[in-house]
Amino acid sequence: MKVLRFVFLAAFLFINLLAMKSNPAWADSPPWVRESTSKGCYPLEELNFGVLIYNPYYKIYRSKALGRAGLSRFEQHLKSNQLELPNKIIYMNYYGFGLEIPKTLETAKKTVVEGAQRIYSFFKSKIKGPVYDSGLYAYEEEADSHSPTSPHHFEYDFVHGGRSDIYLNGDNPLDSKLPLIEFKTPQGAVVERTGGRKALYQVLEEILTHKGTLDFHCQGGIHRTGMTGLMLRYLQGGYWVNEPNLEGFEGVYAFNRHHVIPDAAALTNLAEFEYFQHNPNDFKQSNLLAIRELSVDERFLCLKEKFSCYLNADSTLPSGCFAKNDGELKNCNFNKPFDRGAAWAECSRLSEETEIASTLDSIENEIKTKALSPGEIKKFSDIIAQTNDKLAKLVLFGPTGKNDDEVVVRTKAHLKERTDGLSEMLSKSNRPTEEQKI
Repeated sequence: MKVLRFVFLAAFLFINLLAMKSNPAWADSPPWVRESTSKGCYPLEELNFGVLIYNPYYKIYRSKALGRAGLSRFEQHLKSNQLELPNKIIYMNYYGFGLEIPKTLETAKKTVVEGAQRIYSFFKSKIKGPVYDSGLYAYEEEADSHSPTSPHHFEYDFVHGGRSDIYLNGDNPLDSKLPLIEFKTPQGAVVERTGGRKALYQVLEEILTHKGTLDFHCQGGIHRTGMTGLMLRYLQGGYWVNEPNLEGFEGVYAFNRHHVIPDAAALTNLAEFEYFQHNPNDFKQSNLLAIRELSVDERFLCLKEKFSCYLNADSTLPSGCFAKNDGELKNCNFNKPFDRGAAWAECSRLSEETEIASTLDSIENEIKTKALSPGEIKKFSDIIAQTNDKLAKLVLFGPTGKNDDEVVVRTKAHLKERTDGLSEMLSKSNRPTEEQKI
């Protein structure tokens, strides 16, 4: 009986796989849907590569980890299609730098995976042709970035978790309890990253404020890379994120009919459909839910307002590669100068103010609701001192776009009053009572 069940299940899966291959979920969609959401423009399957955005303001690629051999194939592919070579590569995972002495459970896991990756990469290169020279792909990408002896004919900045807080958790970066991951800085110091909300915004800053061409990737180009691609599509808005009730979304409906997945993970728009296309075998509901939540964040909505026009500008690639996101271009004025740094800073003001106010709220609540130990008083005093340092260095932009306008001065003064008041409350908490004196 068990054998018959197994045979029946195997036959059922085989028939469904054939049906999906011969009549994929997006087969009844318009051509631009099939082309722009399969693997991006100019796809390269072996590198999970695709052109995400290509216009006068932004040229953005996505891929899997490259390594030395992958970089050569990457360069060859771009040149053969007359695409610009990147001058920045962003790496959002932590594998590929070499084996380390484990200091934490996560580092131990990393060490085991590194060793397995080396073995896997060796046999893969012998069987299917090289993509990675070894399991040291991140190390190779960093070593070749500005090396005069590099076999590649382009230089680039290689940004990773040791240089910037851009490591992302591969499941849900918005989870409140994320493990710490250790990275080494170029100077040899060890820094810890969680891969949370702050890192999501740091990745966006690296991308949105960059003036050249860039590629971003993790290890397989599916989860962390998929979430980053989703963030950019949600910033673009328009047909990428509209509910699938308009012409052209037949493929999304078809996918949800043919794939049994939880309702919460069902694809709701073309941005999520594109995520699936780059990641059909290890689909993570948590990835979609994280970016859906982030997309309604106040700071994220500010970034959408500031950057959407430029992310949606007409592509400089041949027509048909990307469909025009006309609905998002109605109020765009491309004649005025575009200052990426100022636009980013203006939205960051919201985040900085909220973060500082939240920290002060938490301390005030602790002071008012319980008796603090000497250790807690010292901890909160240190946090307040750090907050004052942050306030002193904080660059805010008010409605006039200046750091010294009335709104900014008033905001910083109010936050400083709060830190001074909390310092006074802590000072009183630290004074011995009459009973303690006796």
